[in-house]
Amino acid sequence: MCTLHELRHLGQTAARLSISLPKASRTLAEARRIFGDPLFRRFGRGLAPTARAQAVVEQSRRVLEDMRLLFEEPKFDPKHLTRVFRIACLDNACPIMIEPILPALLELAPKVGIAMTLHDEQTFTRLRAGEVDFGIFPPDQLPEDFEFMPLLKTPYVHVVRAGHPLESLLEKEGCCSKQALSRYRRIQIVVHPDHDNPVEGIPGPAPIPMNAGQTVVWTQYWLGAVRFMHATDAVLTLPWRTAKVLAQEKPLTVLGRAEGVPWLEPALIWHRRVSADPAMQWMRSLFAIYVRGGAKVVPDEVKIGRLTHS
Repeated sequence: MCTLHELRHLGQTAARLSISLPKASRTLAEARRIFGDPLFRRFGRGLAPTARAQAVVEQSRRVLEDMRLLFEEPKFDPKHLTRVFRIACLDNACPIMIEPILPALLELAPKVGIAMTLHDEQTFTRLRAGEVDFGIFPPDQLPEDFEFMPLLKTPYVHVVRAGHPLESLLEKEGCCSKQALSRYRRIQIVVHPDHDNPVEGIPGPAPIPMNAGQTVVWTQYWLGAVRFMHATDAVLTLPWRTAKVLAQEKPLTVLGRAEGVPWLEPALIWHRRVSADPAMQWMRSLFAIYVRGGAKVVPDEVKIGRLTHS
């Protein structure tokens, strides 16, 4: 069931399990009889699971995981790991939360891999089903069967390209007023899922209107938004930690804090079922050391002005 759910094709499933196609077909027929449900229906050139099949697979994966842990050797050495850690996140996580762990990860476990998938409304379902190992996003409204570890706390800041006209104003007056910011159009990062009320220019839910106004670009891609900022006079609002890291590649100017906007406080999130998995525990330790930097999160301090490679 789990393999068929993954491949969505009976022939490929039979090949993966080294059984004949007739045997795979008989096994599926027996499963349908036991559960009293079609389980999989034809969809295009493959098969699509029913709601009952989805529930059965989620429970089966939990049982299989428990069985694997039951017979797993007690000693753990990351250098023998060959697994792929699957992380649901937005691309903003790449420079500030994934990249910092990579050197240690590849040194200590040279055979592992990381697969990043988009965090969306299905992330909790995929975590429960074992299709994803971790999520990286703020732990708001977290279901009871999930656990999390805070990673960082960073404020949002307004940034522009180096050499922007507002940089001269900042140097002259020491700050940029809202009125000064309003003279320039904005780049809007559209983030889903999100339960906050939309604020123009601040990353979050943002309906795209028929006619453009103060906003010049709408995008779900944080790193793309930074490139657009460098190519225009538009103002971009993004986390201070992101601005600091990306300035190592190309200078940018921080105009000031986005006042009244909640700080970004992402966490590493996983399903309680895999809490005792030694590989998952080891992976969490890397995030604790190289992203959080210790036993608890220390809030970021903002530097106003041009940021360059240091």
